[in-house]
Amino acid sequence: MRMALSFLLIAFLIFFMPVPAGSQGTATQVETPPPPAGVFNLTLQQTKAYSKSLNFEVVGHNYFKVEWRTPYAKLVGLGSGFNTPRVYDGIAYLGGYAGPPTLYGVIVADVHDPENIKPLAFIPCNAGARCPYVRVNTKRQILVGTHDTNTDNPVQPPAGQAVRAGVSFTDVS
Repeated sequence: MRMALSFLLIAFLIFFMPVPAGSQGTATQVETPPPPAGVFNLTLQQTKAYSKSLNFEVVGHNYFKVEWRTPYAKLVGLGSGFNTPRVYDGIAYLGGYAGPPTLYGVIVADVHDPENIKPLAFIPCNAGARCPYVRVNTKRQILVGTHDTNTDNPVQPPAGQAVRAGVSFTDVS
């Protein structure tokens, strides 16, 4: 009886317990940038060297360390963070991301030459709001943006005024 129970226990363990490491594939090794480079100050060549891609190629790179960044982003050396990039006919519309708070607005940039990306314009979020979600009507050349309340925005409405949340429409012709 004892031998039969032992046999059943061994059979159960062999056939019904998952094999944790045996069923997993080999992890892809991606080289980590050396400490002096820092991940927020890489050149295009370094970005290519440290990037892992499948069926696409890194052709351009820009941190958008523009004047419109938040004081926090400037202090710690961060570029602009984006939530919703949209690109049409070589023009990029980049909605700022607020986590960490780096940019409260939309950057319009010329990306025709990916190795020489140039900011063309900045459309700020409403005071006290973030505006990370953008869409572009390319036929009418209208940028549609959303604004929602965000206390981290360094530009706040005057005392006693509420944040103007909602949707904005901007002519980008």
